Amino acid sequence: MTTPHHFDLYYYSEQRANCDASNWYAFEDYVEMGFTPERAKEWFDSDVTPEHAMAFQMQGMGPSDAWRWRLVPEIVAGFRARTFTQEQARDWADAEIFADEAMFWQHAGYSPSEAFMIRAASADVAQAVLWSLTGLSPADAMDHAAHGAEPVGFLCPPLMEAARAEDVCAPSLAREPEPEQGPGPRGQVVSESEGQGLVGTRRCG
Repeated sequence: MTTPHHFDLYYYSEQRANCDASNWYAFEDYVEMGFTPERAKEWFDSDVTPEHAMAFQMQGMGPSDAWRWRLVPEIVAGFRARTFTQEQARDWADAEIFADEAMFWQHAGYSPSEAFMIRAASADVAQAVLWSLTGLSPADAMDHAAHGAEPVGFLCPPLMEAARAEDVCAPSLAREPEPEQGPGPRGQVVSESEGQGLVGTRRCG
């Protein structure tokens, strides 16, 4: 097949003796997107797809840069915009936490592994992030979260009031189970729990 660079298997084999002919289809994809044969080989050796290679190149990154990041271009762009180093970006991405949230956790003093463990032990991301507002050390926060505690109970009073205002700390209310009913005075049927009202199942603060 003829390409804009007249990139045929014979030419490539002459220029790169270590070319694996079975990978010919992959090199062809790169060249059709405008890469030179030599650049195509570099991107291919870095295990970067042609589409991602083009996106990285538009960010001013070469194959070796992209390989060191080992992330897709969109994620890399987010971390780079927030001045994360390549090593930091990989660590946060490995913890499945990306640029905006990683910046928050890092500012609060948590490592990627600590943030990941707190998130894993929390009901949701919002609850996990509240742990960083408690003033607890990462180790203590992880321990409390792992034992089912909720961060609201550890917040300082102003934040607790704000949380209550947002119904973050609304008690879970439920009636006690109704016992078997029997005949009451004057033939009325009443429950033994009548008048006991609602019972809070969770205390806050």
